Amino acid sequence: MSLKELFDHISNDDLEAAKALLAGGQVKVNDADEHGMSALQHASFKGLPKMCQMLLDQGADVHWDGHEHGYTALHFAALSGSEPTVRCLLAAGARADRTNSVHRTPAQMAGFVGNHRVVALINNFIPRELIDYYTVARGQETEPKLLPSLAAPTHHLLMQVNLHPVHIVNVLRQSAQLFSHLVRVSRVLELISEREVRKPSGGNDVLAVKAHYLSCVLRSLDEARRAELKKLGSGEGEATEVDQKELAEKVYSHMSRAWLRCNDSMVEEYQENYLRGCIKSFPCRETPLFQQLVANLARAPPAAVETSALGLLSAAINGQRAFQDEKQCFACGEEGATKRCAQCRGVQYCGRECQRVHWFTHKKFCAVLKQRVIEQERRAAAAAAAEAAATAGGEAAALPAADGAATVPEGEDDDPGQGPVQAAGQGPAQNAGQGVAQAAGQGAAQDAPLNQPVAGEAR
Repeated sequence: MSLKELFDHISNDDLEAAKALLAGGQVKVNDADEHGMSALQHASFKGLPKMCQMLLDQGADVHWDGHEHGYTALHFAALSGSEPTVRCLLAAGARADRTNSVHRTPAQMAGFVGNHRVVALINNFIPRELIDYYTVARGQETEPKLLPSLAAPTHHLLMQVNLHPVHIVNVLRQSAQLFSHLVRVSRVLELISEREVRKPSGGNDVLAVKAHYLSCVLRSLDEARRAELKKLGSGEGEATEVDQKELAEKVYSHMSRAWLRCNDSMVEEYQENYLRGCIKSFPCRETPLFQQLVANLARAPPAAVETSALGLLSAAINGQRAFQDEKQCFACGEEGATKRCAQCRGVQYCGRECQRVHWFTHKKFCAVLKQRVIEQERRAAAAAAAEAAATAGGEAAALPAADGAATVPEGEDDDPGQGPVQAAGQGPAQNAGQGVAQAAGQGAAQDAPLNQPVAGEAR
């Protein structure tokens, strides 16, 4: 009876009542019901991160697999779609490689029910201990490879799901210390990559490829940083005298313009070539994931988001998706963008900052995209009007007309302009790509003129 009460408290998300019941000793935290389901598994299935953390603090076994179908707490959390719950369990040491009775991992179960963000979260989770290993001097080293103060921001960087280079540089510029030690962090990432591919029992190929890619981006940013320091007349030894925040903004503007510049076909050609170069520079060529990536790049022209270098790299690391998020920021690639260009309504942004940095290239295609959106809306309205006319005609034919009743020609009262308006499309293909390019000569990022539209609320 006490176990049922505990499960009821969990279902009601009554944290204090569940904690009091466990404190009273009436039920043990790892007790299971007739199906082998523990309290932690029940809370995970309900997607309750605070309840899960409380149960873990009380000694709940995160590895419990006594369920009749072999499900672990992480399996249930993946099915719930609750990212905070999944993150809580992973931080507690839950293993992502455990399989259930049908030989499916938590990530595979999450993908099966369409929880793709959970799949990406599980695939990108890195234990903090992996980074902390490099913060201690080992052997004959006089200093550690990574300063202890850099462990947290480095771990945060390595956990990023969004691999768009503009997003990466945006993350880096938020940490002045990380931005000023790009080379040191880049070397640690390369060591992590090498460590994974050289494990005798088989390492994490996904982590190896991702760490190498991030290392390449950091090296490119360091080159841009050194170039800006040279312009300012400061040597490497005088870097501490320069306002690091201002320097980070200059590098962000410089590299963002390089990665976002589009050709006449609205393809970010430099970014595409850059990412292909990063992937092809991966040193361990016999890695299955690398061979798959190169094969996909060879036969997939950068004509759409899914076939771009960024799309293929993201799919390899975060997992395949049945569809792409249509509300993806055109500047940084972040999902869930809620702002649109007020003029063309064909591109989405996270906010004004992303719209500002993307304006220099978007302004060339804004008028074209506006006409494209207008045409899409016109066709949608016409299709809706035709469907309404057909429905009305079918209903009229089903009813016998009264004697002498006048007949109205079908469709005479239809207004083709009254159909529902279709949302604006995505506009230019969100491609990735670009080789180690010099954005020199491209100038600083321009703001949209005041008489031009800025990103407004989604319509």
